[in-house]
Amino acid sequence: MRKLTSADLTEIEERLRGMRIALLEAVRERRAQGGGQMHCAGSVQRAPPGALSAAFGDVNAAFNDALTQDEIAMLQHELEELRAIDDALKRIEFGVGGLCTHCGVQIPLGRLRAVPAAATCIACAALVQRESRSG
Repeated sequence: MRKLTSADLTEIEERLRGMRIALLEAVRERRAQGGGQMHCAGSVQRAPPGALSAAFGDVNAAFNDALTQDEIAMLQHELEELRAIDDALKRIEFGVGGLCTHCGVQIPLGRLRAVPAAATCIACAALVQRESRSG
């Protein structure tokens, strides 16, 4: 496997920044279409009071009460994606972009192109997945 070049890391960084912008725009657009509140076609069951605050910190209770379980799940997923993107951008900034956070080996460029925010090599990702399944 060839060593990642600065051009490779710049390519991945640009993709991460584009992904971040697109994700934030999608959230804003969904909120705008709902008149300031997010709506989904899924469940209409309302979230229990305080659920969003527990998941995202101190959030306005009225906003929480207007969200469905599906909307909270979507927000949690989007927040996790943003964190992964931001973490990957920080790794690049600190000079360790493209290195597995578990074992320190270089993540193959093909994997980074497929999953720009990947924090682990394929072997460590499989290990983490097995560990999470076994609990």
